[in-house]
Amino acid sequence: GLDYSYTDATFRSGLVLNSPENPLADANGQIAVVPGNHIPGVPRDLVKANLIYVFTPSWSISLAVQAADGKYLRGDESNLNPKLPGYFTADVSTRWHLTEHLELFASVENLFDAHYATFGTFSPTDRIPIREAPGASDPRSVSPATPRSFYAGLRVQL
Repeated sequence: GLDYSYTDATFRSGLVLNSPENPLADANGQIAVVPGNHIPGVPRDLVKANLIYVFTPSWSISLAVQAADGKYLRGDESNLNPKLPGYFTADVSTRWHLTEHLELFASVENLFDAHYATFGTFSPTDRIPIREAPGASDPRSVSPATPRSFYAGLRVQL
């Protein structure tokens, strides 16, 4: 399978928004959005592909990949700050049907242990201390993707 989506999610009219943690906001903590600015959190290009190979009627293996371009942080509707970087990730899994009702499975998600962010916004580093990052001054706050993960198990279908 192969899926591609192009999303042109843009503002159609201008407006002024409050974004006090945005480092490029004006002195009042506001940003100006103009028509054509991209809506934050939405990648423009997204590609997903899935390949399944069936070795026998009981055993198969699959590879799923996903790639997305960068997206703006929430709170940067003006698109003045750098985007989050794009990413590429791959998952691999296998299944073995032991019987009609029993299946062994194993998978590795984020096979290459790609480090990327799934979401981003701005946080108040000057007023709220961050215990995990003392002295932090970068207001960009991102949610990291899940690291490489291994799963295995037995499925029982009743």
